[in-house]
Amino acid sequence: MSRFLEISHSSRGACRVGTKALVVGFFNDDRPLRGAVGMVDWRLNGYVSRLLEAQRLSGDSTESTLVASSGRLGADFALLVGLGQRAHYGYERITDITSSATMTLQKLHVEEFALEVPGARLMGLDPAESVYNAVKGIVKILSASAPETARMRAVFLEPDDVSARLRFGLRKAQSNFQGRVQIALAGTA
Repeated sequence: MSRFLEISHSSRGACRVGTKALVVGFFNDDRPLRGAVGMVDWRLNGYVSRLLEAQRLSGDSTESTLVASSGRLGADFALLVGLGQRAHYGYERITDITSSATMTLQKLHVEEFALEVPGARLMGLDPAESVYNAVKGIVKILSASAPETARMRAVFLEPDDVSARLRFGLRKAQSNFQGRVQIALAGTA
């Protein structure tokens, strides 16, 4: 069995995509919560905000927390990943964060997940470079994994208005990383 990554794109909202896991990121200096994690918080009746208020969650870049969806999300659970401070965020952090999230999901035996590129839209980063660096992070973990555990399906959640830039970044990633991991670009989910 070879190392394999299937990538697709969906313009569905983070809380509506049907998948095993939903990966959402948030900055430690960004309140109230915005983007996909804000929607997850809302759908979970403020649970993420309560974790932050109780200081059981901070948003530091080394942090990840698994939260059951209790049927309130399209995914079975959400993996909340800290993005650190906004001032220190960029494309390299995207690679690091998606690597860490991929490793966590592998340990949980999760092969299918959905994500917005963590923090990219909130920071106004280029969708092509953002998704390229996210795929780079996933490939980094899959290429170092045993072939029998190196199969994943990632659904990138981005609005249709950036889909052309997103496809450009995905094709670039497919071209550059194909030798390390077999990458298939699927249609829109």
